[in-house]
Amino acid sequence: MKGTFTKTIAAGVAAIATLAGLAFGAGAATAAPAEPAEGSIQLTGSEAQLNGRQFDVYKIAGYNTDANKAITGVTTDATNKAAVDAAVKATVTDKGFFDGIGDADVLDYAINQGKLEANSAAARTLADKLEAATAADAKPALTKVSKDEPTFTIDAEAAKAGAYTYTPADPGLYLLKDVTATAGVHASTSLAILIGTKTANDQFGAGTIAIKNAAANKPNKTITNGATNGSVAKGDTLTYQITYTATKDAPTSFVFADTPSTGLTIPADTTLTVTDQTDNKVVFTAGDDYTVKTVVNGKDAELPLTGNGTDQLTVTFTEAGLKKIKANDVIALSYTAKVNDAATTDPITNTVTVTDNGVVSEGDTVRVQEGSFTFKKVGVAQADVDGLAGATFGLYASAVDANANNGKGQNAIATATSGNDGTVKFDGLKAGTYYVKETATPNGYLAAYQPGFKVTLAAAQTDKNGNVTFTATFAKDNALADYGLAKDVNGTWTVTNIQRKDQLPNTGAAGIALLVVVGALLIGGGSLIVLKSRKGLARIA
Repeated sequence: MKGTFTKTIAAGVAAIATLAGLAFGAGAATAAPAEPAEGSIQLTGSEAQLNGRQFDVYKIAGYNTDANKAITGVTTDATNKAAVDAAVKATVTDKGFFDGIGDADVLDYAINQGKLEANSAAARTLADKLEAATAADAKPALTKVSKDEPTFTIDAEAAKAGAYTYTPADPGLYLLKDVTATAGVHASTSLAILIGTKTANDQFGAGTIAIKNAAANKPNKTITNGATNGSVAKGDTLTYQITYTATKDAPTSFVFADTPSTGLTIPADTTLTVTDQTDNKVVFTAGDDYTVKTVVNGKDAELPLTGNGTDQLTVTFTEAGLKKIKANDVIALSYTAKVNDAATTDPITNTVTVTDNGVVSEGDTVRVQEGSFTFKKVGVAQADVDGLAGATFGLYASAVDANANNGKGQNAIATATSGNDGTVKFDGLKAGTYYVKETATPNGYLAAYQPGFKVTLAAAQTDKNGNVTFTATFAKDNALADYGLAKDVNGTWTVTNIQRKDQLPNTGAAGIALLVVVGALLIGGGSLIVLKSRKGLARIA
């Protein structure tokens, strides 16, 4: 009888474990994992199926063994006995089946009598009934093996290897409940898993199950045009491309949803295309194969869409479009967006999700950023040596534009005026070379000596998900007169205004120019003296 019992119970639990993932698609591990140790439970699957999955664990029963350590049956966990007995009785509905068993263990008896045979619907039903008993309002309720929330989380390294091993405190039969939040992950929630820990010679199963939740691929998003090392400027048009590898033929649903942050506008006339990059013969047509909408304050709306980090652009495939999708085909969405005036020096972000056959998968957040630079404006007057307010500067793309109109400039990218502390700031800029020219000088200072200089704004971004780091390099430029008034002062680029010509620095190009003027005057004066002397001599003669 004991031999029959052991064979039957092993088959029963194998059935429960096998049925745990039915209707959830293929989920083979990426590589053959090592065999789990005795007393452990191993979950196998693809990286997408395993990574980040979280489980609560409930002990259902312990093993009974004889003197030779052979398993002879199970004893329901005392803490959860009421809930387990109720679930077993709700599963095995044969009238009078449990009559007359006295104090016998209900679960042990059901397995022994063949009510949880391999491949039986009853095995799956029992796992579902036990999961229902884990709900907060369940009566009676199952109790977890620990107070941890969750009991365990599958780490990235184990997911990449294709197997995760969990070892409970005691060998026996356990319920594993997938409690992973659905948002931002790449697999649907698995059905509850009822499985025994690995035993010697696999008397009670191998302790391994392939998790068969539906895995979705991770969408990839890039900026194909409009950004330089992640840097952008107000008014720039960016082209975003999202690519996603479909998991099955003709899914029941397929939706791109993109969430732009503040600083980005998707205009009504955005250039939007959907293509199949794997099979170029497949053409998706707007209206027929997909529809473009926005979701504003939770309601469907139309373009344009002004980003706020919540409202979304959605591209939803129609029934006709869904039929064109094939497993492993790369579906691409491309659209344009503009950097608007609400953009600041904070990152402008986009996060995309793809709903593939009901499973939501979130991609990385793509970041771009506007750059800025500052410098200091001071005056020679004692009251202004720490900061001079009211000086206006123009920002130009070339020295020619900066020098045009007799130094007033043309085609200014932006203008800025020094504040009370003398700080001048230009923002909303992408990486590049700029030319700065003073165009208006505060009262009491000479407007004839308005300096100019060059700024190189460099941007660096480690990857598309990282923030952008800007570095401004200030320098004199031969095409712009600086009069020696624009220079680095203790690490701060400083621009000075003067009140008299003799306050110009004695070094640099401006100093040389001043010496040339003084030299010319001296030469002229010398000539005059010679002439006068000659006339005097003539008269004496």
